[in-house]
Amino acid sequence: MKKIFLHAALIASLFSGCSNDLKDMGDFPDNPTNPSIDFTPMDFGVSEAITRGTQITKNDITEYGVSASIYPVANSYTSAGCGSYWFCDRIVAASGRSNHFWPGASYRVSFFAYAPFGNAALTVRSKNDLGYPVYSYTVPTAIANQVDFVTANVTDHSGAGITTPVPLTFSHRCTDIRFTAYNQQSSALTVKSIAIYGVKYSGTYTSGASWTLSGSVNSSTSHPFLLSLNTTVASKATVDLTGTSNHFIMLPQTVASGTEFFVIKTQEDGEERTYTYTLSSNYTLVMGKSVTFQLILGNGMLIVNPVSIVDWQAQ
Repeated sequence: MKKIFLHAALIASLFSGCSNDLKDMGDFPDNPTNPSIDFTPMDFGVSEAITRGTQITKNDITEYGVSASIYPVANSYTSAGCGSYWFCDRIVAASGRSNHFWPGASYRVSFFAYAPFGNAALTVRSKNDLGYPVYSYTVPTAIANQVDFVTANVTDHSGAGITTPVPLTFSHRCTDIRFTAYNQQSSALTVKSIAIYGVKYSGTYTSGASWTLSGSVNSSTSHPFLLSLNTTVASKATVDLTGTSNHFIMLPQTVASGTEFFVIKTQEDGEERTYTYTLSSNYTLVMGKSVTFQLILGNGMLIVNPVSIVDWQAQ
């Protein structure tokens, strides 16, 4: 999987846990006599908000949250840290300032970063908990509010005074779903809406590991994922229904056989039709993948083809 690559002069670790061989945070004061931990100023340009149903790129990450764990140089990062240097600071990408300083060669530092920062649907575990960061996310019902959640880790970095940037490599942690429509009939039709049902929409992601999903699956009456379109498709034509800003961004999971997965509503020859696509076998939404489903519509028929499943690449 290709990843979003971003330079940063040390970034912060989201939680860690304080083990007995670590001191309290107060024993690691920022020392302005040491080199500062700053990000290299980069021109990210003007970009749309990332609280949008669209894939973000390096240039869309205008700010992100970071935390730093600190521990003796003889140790490696396991359950140590607990945000023991700083926790969940907001980093503005254009300036790259962290307002912290290297702790010195006696220590190691691990950094954890995530975006989007400050989104109400995405929270991070307390700095006092042990281990890697744990992020909690509930996918918003509105497509426009769904976020492309990305994270990056840099572990066991020397705490010696460093003046060069530290590279952050962000990875996509959700699954991107897109739709195209082919009209097989001899007259135009209109795709009124697309809905995705039968998926879990809440869970936690453990940094560097996997998702744990919770709760029930969504339905037309409970947390529906509905995209209203009113898009006309000419006879024998193919149209991109989701475009660049209306992707469904879902949690990775396996959707069970027999699930009524998609519901598509159309208007054909003055008549409204509802098509339901039921899975004939389990279908897995893979983390970091983008899948495009082709809907072949018309004449009272629906055929669904997953025409491409590719790495969710940075643009």
